[in-house]
Amino acid sequence: CFAGGVGCSFTFKFNPFSAASFFSSANILYVSRMSPPFSAMILVDVSNPASGEEFVLGLKEITLPDGLTRPYSMWLSGNYPRALDGLTKLLSLDMRVLDPAWIGMKLRKLIDYPEPLGDFMARIPGGQKQQNWPSTVAYIAKLIQHRYAMLGILDENGYPTRDMGILEMPGATPEKGGVKVMQGSLCAECGNMTVIRKDGCDFCSACGAVGSCG
Repeated sequence: CFAGGVGCSFTFKFNPFSAASFFSSANILYVSRMSPPFSAMILVDVSNPASGEEFVLGLKEITLPDGLTRPYSMWLSGNYPRALDGLTKLLSLDMRVLDPAWIGMKLRKLIDYPEPLGDFMARIPGGQKQQNWPSTVAYIAKLIQHRYAMLGILDENGYPTRDMGILEMPGATPEKGGVKVMQGSLCAECGNMTVIRKDGCDFCSACGAVGSCG
């Protein structure tokens, strides 16, 4: 199926490729092997009967010089709220941050994102059981998070499997001279209540974002 970039059409349940469990109850429409350094492009059909949304989720992956494969871009096509175009662009940028703790943090927050009358039942990625998802956005986030787990970049809870030392891991002890995570006001970047005053400026002790000064 990969030879010459020819697409494959099959249902998740019978998919012989390891990437299949990424997609839960959705159908994989197309898997294409791309030229180096690109690894693959995967398209999947997603449907939410509660909201009437039915679209294709596209996820591109790249193989880095150290041999690690990771997603670097995503997009949607079909019947979905166009406001999600902004979300896909932001997540695509988040995927390119060196430390996967950043995209992991974003996905964990989206998994709990609710929509009025938008919840629906769908299979848990990688398993056979179903659960109720609060929104289409939440389900997309879980699918992506599970793909990161399959690649060994994040665990199933969305935390990095390897600490790169750029973003602080929960419960980690800061190095000498580092900034300890402290309780403060709401951070507009990471959503944590960790903004403090440092050197005359608003500073997030969790993600390092710098706000107004003076």
